[in-house]
Amino acid sequence: MIRIVSLPVLFLLAIPAGAQLTGCNPIATTKGFKVVLDDITLGGGNSTEGQTLMNRLQFKLETTLEQLAVETDAPLTVLRCAGRRPRGAGDFAPAIVSRLNANDVLVELWGSVYPRTPTLMEALVSFALVPVREYAPAQVAGVYTITYPKQPGRSPDLVELLAREHEFNAFLSVSLGVKLMKSGRHAEALRFLCRGHLSLQEAAKHNPGATPLLQYVVGLVEENRKQAPELAALRRLSPLSGGRNAVCP
Repeated sequence: MIRIVSLPVLFLLAIPAGAQLTGCNPIATTKGFKVVLDDITLGGGNSTEGQTLMNRLQFKLETTLEQLAVETDAPLTVLRCAGRRPRGAGDFAPAIVSRLNANDVLVELWGSVYPRTPTLMEALVSFALVPVREYAPAQVAGVYTITYPKQPGRSPDLVELLAREHEFNAFLSVSLGVKLMKSGRHAEALRFLCRGHLSLQEAAKHNPGATPLLQYVVGLVEENRKQAPELAALRRLSPLSGGRNAVCP
């Protein structure tokens, strides 16, 4: 089941100097796994364009989560936290990450769309992978910023890029896999960690910073199999086995 929680939208036309990790009460009061959608600021635009962008992005995220909700048999919610915009990884200190993780936040995302030239728009989107930042070793950052478009000379439709590119699917699958693994749901965890691995392989081609995360996922898959020996038979299905036509369970 997917649930949608929308808060009053406050769209900012430029990045405010005091932007920070402000509170968002539904994070604590909404049950189930969550993706937190913070502000995506639109430089040089207007409030109507900004609200349209946020509405389209929220709808796209909700659509992405619908299938996962069916597969996990658990609530998955997109929380729109208007007015909330982290400054970077430093806002995700251990105490804050632990609270977000306890409230089952999987991914938090925010960003900016701004003119790079008079005819070219560029988007910077940041993703905080809350379970990864909670449990992974220090060399795995858990917070990543992606620049769109990846090919020069093309203005991004941010909504379509997030749907088409590999990063969001990778980050969401890995975060969900970690949460399921920590709750003992090993077979489900393996499925999503495997998917995350496949997507990360593509993402790492454009973002070398994803390599430590990719290595972390490889280790999790092996640990998951040790925790649940009955999963050993799935080795041949995993891309970690090295097969060119490997698929995920």
